[in-house]
Amino acid sequence: MITAKMFMGDNAPSMPPGIHEAVEFTAAYFEMDDIILVFEGTEGKLKNRLFQPTGEYTFGDETPEDALERKRFENLRLITQLMVATLDEAVVEAFEAETYEDYVKGAITLLGRPIHKKVNIKVVPRKADQPYTKLPDLRYPKTPAVVERWVEGTKPSLAFTDKELELVEEWRKEHQE
Repeated sequence: MITAKMFMGDNAPSMPPGIHEAVEFTAAYFEMDDIILVFEGTEGKLKNRLFQPTGEYTFGDETPEDALERKRFENLRLITQLMVATLDEAVVEAFEAETYEDYVKGAITLLGRPIHKKVNIKVVPRKADQPYTKLPDLRYPKTPAVVERWVEGTKPSLAFTDKELELVEEWRKEHQE
């Protein structure tokens, strides 16, 4: 699933809320320590900012370390899903990294090349009191093999939710028959 947040205000997206089909993914780059993803469609342009994980913002009784891992995982999931949706499967399958930083740098290098692939997105304003837009998820449009690499323990600190594990298991059952 692709989920990205972009703070609005002066930099409000020109792409209005709603479903946008065949939107072109045009750019991925770093701005300061944040990742910028750019989508362009007939109704405008949407820049999404993935903030550098800090662990500063926690939920409930979450520790700063847990918050950092959660945010890193959210960013990795988004970047991986965008790679699966836009890059050749062989490129995605061959991609590996040892650390979060290496993974992000390598992925943005691959995604930063002119790709111009079409994706379907849905832009949803979250709440009136929360000034950001959310791009909902694309559930692994090609194969979860990249995801399985994370699920099977090569990156144990980046655990998937029970629901995500169920989806991977469903995919395995469907494709092993």
